[in-house]
Amino acid sequence: GMDGGQVPRRLSNGLVETGWYLPTGDIDRDIYQAPFVISNLRGDASNHERCIKLLCQTSSAVIIFCGDFKEKEKQLLESCKAMASKLILIDVYGTEGDGNTTMGYGGQNLQECLWLPKESGLPGSALNEEEVANNLCEILKTWVPDSLKPVTLEAASKLALDIGLNVDEGPVCKKAMATVEEVLKGLDEGSVEFQQKQLPLQGHLWHKLATLDKEESKHRKSEKETELQLQEEKKDILAELKRYKMTPAMKIFIDSLLAKDKIQRTYFLTWLKLRLQLQQSEKLNSFPESQTEKTEQLENVGHPCEDAKALHSQLLESKTYNLGVEHFFREMGLIFELTHMSGSQNLLRLPRLAADLLLHGVPLELMDGDASNIPICWLGSIFAELSRSLRQEKLRTRALTILGNHHARNALVLSGLFGVKLQEGWERTNKGVYMAVLSLPDDHRKDLDCDLLLLIDVEGLGLASEEIEMDTLIHDNMMATVAIGLSDVLLQNISPHAGKEFATIFKVMVSSLLRAKECGAFPICSLLVQDEGLDTVLQASQLRHVCKMLQTEDKGNVINHHALNTSSTTFVKGPWPNMSLSEIVDKQYTNDVLKLKETLFGALKRCSTKSEESDFIGRLSTVWDAVKSDSFSISLQNINVALVFSLLCTEFSQWEDGLVESMESWLMGATAKIIATKALDGTAQDALLSELKKEAQEEVKSGVHKLKSKAESYVKSEENLKMNSETFMPVLLSNMSQLQERVTEEVMQKLETISESHCSLSQIEKFEASLEREQEFKLVALEETSKSTNILLQDHELEEEFESVWKKMLSSFDFRPSESDDISSRVAEVLRQNLISRGLQKHLEKLDVLGQKHTSGFQVCDEHFGYRSRLKRMLEDNNKQQKLEAQKVANKIIEEYNKFSANKCSLAADFCESYITELLEMIENGLKEKSLEIRSAFEVDLKIHLCNAACQDFQKLRDRFGKDKKLLTYISEAKNKYAAEFIYQFRKRDQCQRVAQAFISTVIKPLVLAYINQPLGIHIAKDIEDKAKQYQSPRAFHQSILEDLIDEDCFESFVQYLLFYEDYRLTKIHDTVVAHLADTTSLGKLKQQRLGEVVGKIAAAVSQTTEGTSGVLSDTKPLLERVCLILEKDANINVKEESLNSPLFSITTDWDRFVKCLIELLATMRLGLSQEFSQNVDILEVLRDLPVLPQDHLLQTVRGCDKRCPLCKAPCDKEELDHEMHSSLLHRPKGTLPHDICSPFHLSSSETSKDSYGEFMMCKNLPLQDTKWSDVSDDPNSQKASNYWRYVLVRFNEKFAAEYKQELAKFPEDWMKITKEEALDGLKEVFALRQNGK
Repeated sequence: GMDGGQVPRRLSNGLVETGWYLPTGDIDRDIYQAPFVISNLRGDASNHERCIKLLCQTSSAVIIFCGDFKEKEKQLLESCKAMASKLILIDVYGTEGDGNTTMGYGGQNLQECLWLPKESGLPGSALNEEEVANNLCEILKTWVPDSLKPVTLEAASKLALDIGLNVDEGPVCKKAMATVEEVLKGLDEGSVEFQQKQLPLQGHLWHKLATLDKEESKHRKSEKETELQLQEEKKDILAELKRYKMTPAMKIFIDSLLAKDKIQRTYFLTWLKLRLQLQQSEKLNSFPESQTEKTEQLENVGHPCEDAKALHSQLLESKTYNLGVEHFFREMGLIFELTHMSGSQNLLRLPRLAADLLLHGVPLELMDGDASNIPICWLGSIFAELSRSLRQEKLRTRALTILGNHHARNALVLSGLFGVKLQEGWERTNKGVYMAVLSLPDDHRKDLDCDLLLLIDVEGLGLASEEIEMDTLIHDNMMATVAIGLSDVLLQNISPHAGKEFATIFKVMVSSLLRAKECGAFPICSLLVQDEGLDTVLQASQLRHVCKMLQTEDKGNVINHHALNTSSTTFVKGPWPNMSLSEIVDKQYTNDVLKLKETLFGALKRCSTKSEESDFIGRLSTVWDAVKSDSFSISLQNINVALVFSLLCTEFSQWEDGLVESMESWLMGATAKIIATKALDGTAQDALLSELKKEAQEEVKSGVHKLKSKAESYVKSEENLKMNSETFMPVLLSNMSQLQERVTEEVMQKLETISESHCSLSQIEKFEASLEREQEFKLVALEETSKSTNILLQDHELEEEFESVWKKMLSSFDFRPSESDDISSRVAEVLRQNLISRGLQKHLEKLDVLGQKHTSGFQVCDEHFGYRSRLKRMLEDNNKQQKLEAQKVANKIIEEYNKFSANKCSLAADFCESYITELLEMIENGLKEKSLEIRSAFEVDLKIHLCNAACQDFQKLRDRFGKDKKLLTYISEAKNKYAAEFIYQFRKRDQCQRVAQAFISTVIKPLVLAYINQPLGIHIAKDIEDKAKQYQSPRAFHQSILEDLIDEDCFESFVQYLLFYEDYRLTKIHDTVVAHLADTTSLGKLKQQRLGEVVGKIAAAVSQTTEGTSGVLSDTKPLLERVCLILEKDANINVKEESLNSPLFSITTDWDRFVKCLIELLATMRLGLSQEFSQNVDILEVLRDLPVLPQDHLLQTVRGCDKRCPLCKAPCDKEELDHEMHSSLLHRPKGTLPHDICSPFHLSSSETSKDSYGEFMMCKNLPLQDTKWSDVSDDPNSQKASNYWRYVLVRFNEKFAAEYKQELAKFPEDWMKITKEEALDGLKEVFALRQNGK
């Protein structure tokens, strides 16, 4: 359904909406094979009986959507059935289960009640919208086209009036339509008969007069007297034509056009055109097949004979559909042309009427193509009226002509380009040259230097007519020659539908171009190709070569000098060749049309450079006189030479390409020579450039001389060319001369460009090298700053750093000084245009002082104020306040200029006129800020003063930067790129530095320290073993401990030894290691040695990794992993795999730079560690860092047997491995152990006389406690150790008692006498005996 159809209607009830369907001609795509107009009545149809009546009677079929019917609705349907030829009912109310809810009436089916066929009813409630639409389509397809009557809007409008409905066509429109019927009265008898009766001036007399005029012109050309018979015959024809009395049709036609009501005139012309088109279409559809056969017979007639003329006559009479509006306008022009001397007032009004119609879009016929005649008086009068209408003393025009065969749709192309309506001759058999006028807007008038754009269309080229073939070709030649001769721009329209006719049309076009060339007015040519097929493209290529050959002119002809490079080809596959309105217009077509319009307007702009004023009628008279008299070297009958000439043009184009290619090859060698020289050596460069220019001139001259020889040989080899050599050779020589000049100029320009580019490129390379050096210095400094501060620089900080580098570069770079180029004239021109735009032309004479140096400042003077202002100041007792205010304003503006100038001069840019424009705007804005009673002289003098200052300031810019403008442009555009590269390089370097730092600190340094510390513990232990004998065996170490205890004479040490032997032993070893490290320097040397070894291995591994990666951007992680693998393989240094898992190590960077950072950081690390190893460090920290502690190694050496006496806890002293029986040299006596281990003991006086050591030993009868321990009494050495413990017990008796909280022991007198030395001697003796195995 229609969107919004369900919305309640308030204003649209009774509104009939109309849409349409147009078939495309494609059977597979088209739903219907005939056009449809679809109308929809909104609202309840029963409330709009008149609308229903109109639609039923004027429609081919009526579709009614049925609701709940009552008697009133049934009567309405019955009336619809009576009026409509076809009726379809669609149920939209009932349900699927009850299909007869609305389709039934009074128990009888509604279709049966209305006697409708079965297919005329659709159950709409049982179908969705798509199904209803499909069913409707199928019904209508069966009815199209035979069962549906065709309808016309004209018949519908008559019926609407009868019903009582208003019709848009009011009285004026109806009157115009009635007038048209009066004009065309008698047309039903046939177009030929109507033309003979109502338009007689276009008949055989006019044709005969045209022929006599041509004969007379030819006689004048040959300076022969006109034959008397010819004069008499012409006189008789003119006399008969002057007796012409206006026919009723023409009288009504002219009167209708002269009507004051322009709307009525428009209606009249529109109805007349539609009426003639309708009659044409009807006749065309009924055109019998027999006429086609006659046409084919006519085409087979190849020579002028009576049979051929008869066939032509029959064919013309049978084609009664060729009458158009243009025939009436042609008759009107002939009436004026032949009878205007009578002085009739109505006749004298006709040119003004035609001019008015022309300005309103009605085309004008310039040349009657059927008679090959031009009404010069008629056209001259029209253009005179145009000048008066536009109030132009001299009417400036530009002419754009489209030329193509009758299949090319010239009128439609112009319509598509400019929106004008011209006669579409391809639909009829008329021939002629037509013109439409475009009145241009002011901006286009200035650009194109014209008031009117004349669009000229040549219709009917190649169209068969009443004449035989030769006459047709002559007429076509005449039309094409006239059209081209009138043109400023020529658009040659090549249609793919021309077929076999194109060969003939091509000859006509080429020969006409040759004749136009002789007339001295050759247009700028463009080609429109409507198809990209091979044949069409080849034809376009040939025409382009011909136009290029003929467009060359003398140097003085500016327009054609420019035209040489403007011959262009545009491909537009548009909608004009039989394209249906229902098809979507391709977007490419729109773009191509726009491109074509730009090309054409560009050509028209170039036409404005012509020095001579355009005189259209004068050009028309000149060209027509030449055509009538056939005063061309190539006659109108001769078209065969055109093909030969086009082949010559194609051949010449190939020669030209060959010359250009040879010069391009020569340029390559010259380029190599230029590049080989030192670019910035101005003297050598200029000398080489001068030498190459001379060589280039000689090279081109030699190449063109060869072309001349080829051309002369080619012309002599072709008979047609040889016969017309006087015509073609000047064209060829002119082309060659211009070719030589053009190629020479192009080569010279290229040489200068190459030389300048070489210098500029060298300057750019020099600048970039200097910039790179400066950036490198800055980057190194920033890297050091970043390393020292460990602060990440932000982008804006880096941009500031780059800006400082940039300014330094621009200030110090050696730009090439410019040649003398004074900017004063450029400044003066900008100021001149400014003063003119502000209406201050009277001050222009003051501009002469620009460029002169002035040291004095700007002073306000009396002439800057008006008379009233000066009088006021006089009355105020010489009050100078106003003058002071004006001086303040001037000083403020001057200060602003100084800032402006300083800013511009600080830029690395050449002088530009926009600087002066900005300055003038600044002055004007400054004067607006404060209202002063001053004259315009103040503004002008201030502008001149500041512009003069600008000349001096900005001349410095020009002198410095003028020659290196290309360099400035390049570096200015590349500044952001340089800045981005600077920031990028720093970021990459900083990232590289940080990753290398992370790798050294987190991976390499721990690895180095581990490598250094790994053997240190064992080394220290071995060193101690070598120096301290007590660490050579467990027994020696035990002896040393006991001796140290006696020497220390410290009770607490004995307690530690007795109660915590293992801890005491470890403490002694640790103290030994610390003491050793405090006294030795070998550890530092060893560390330094190990450090050098490991750093060398790491550096070697890094160096091996760099092979094959020089200058390559690489991912660092695989390469670092490779370094680790080399260390593991070659240096036996293991690196943990997970140490490189961090994403920090995976960056893409230049490996060489990364290696450099690694080596630098590695050296820094080595230096730091070396210094650290050289300093006094905490020994305990050194020991903590060692993976193998020296005390642990020493402990393993002196540890011996771990077994302890089960009673006294004395250690086993046996050193043999895998011994089964344990023994101790010094079992600990009672009193040396706590009371919980042994009870207190006492010696009586009676016991002192005997050896009572065993009495006081707690380990007596030890095997009874543990069978793996030997008894104390069994070991003779044990008795010898008694002095040691006796000395200890006596020495620390009180302390033992206090420590163990027991009574003091009482010892024998001889114990009391044991000395320290005796105790040590006994100890040494015991251990010596055990050592000797006793």
